[in-house]
Amino acid sequence: MQKTIKYATRCAGIAITGQTYTTVTFQPAPPDTGIVFVREDLAWRPEVRCRPEYACTDSRWTSLVKNDIRIEHTEHLLAAIAGLGLDNIRIHLDSPYIPVVSSFSSRDFVEALLKAEPVSQNVPKKYFAVCESQCLFDSFYYDGVRYDRVLLALPAPRLTLTYLLDYPGKQLPTQLAHFVLDDSHEFISGLRRPGPILWIMSMTRLSN
Repeated sequence: MQKTIKYATRCAGIAITGQTYTTVTFQPAPPDTGIVFVREDLAWRPEVRCRPEYACTDSRWTSLVKNDIRIEHTEHLLAAIAGLGLDNIRIHLDSPYIPVVSSFSSRDFVEALLKAEPVSQNVPKKYFAVCESQCLFDSFYYDGVRYDRVLLALPAPRLTLTYLLDYPGKQLPTQLAHFVLDDSHEFISGLRRPGPILWIMSMTRLSN
């Protein structure tokens, strides 16, 4: 069944630019609402639904952009929502930026949402299934060096995630994480493990 939260809750912190203190407030939402961002800092309070057609990646983070209205640095917050299995939620912002919390992981978002008490709704959950292999390839340049990125999705009976980070020149050591997510308890326990798994947890979803 679909899920939302019972109570409102919030998180605050410094924006990823380091120049702004920003707050997000999570509100319950009816079935089939989806994930909706509301820019409270703008007079007409525009809304941006979390949809793949609004996704935009620049400055090495993922944003949602609709009619020039931006929601910046969404990936850690969306990972928390997806990891807890939440389907319907309204997220009110007082700036374009999602705050940086938990040393760039999703932990503080998860803790806030757990305190708001996730609850089931009397409407079946909607699923997307990967029925055949899908591959995306991209590259970017940083300080004159080319970096390649590959995202491969394969059919599987359970959500299985493998992440490999390997920078040319070894600015960071090679990191590998592999795990299976069957329910929200595994997602939550993963956030408490040390090492590179914290990074992959923050990349589990840009909304379906």
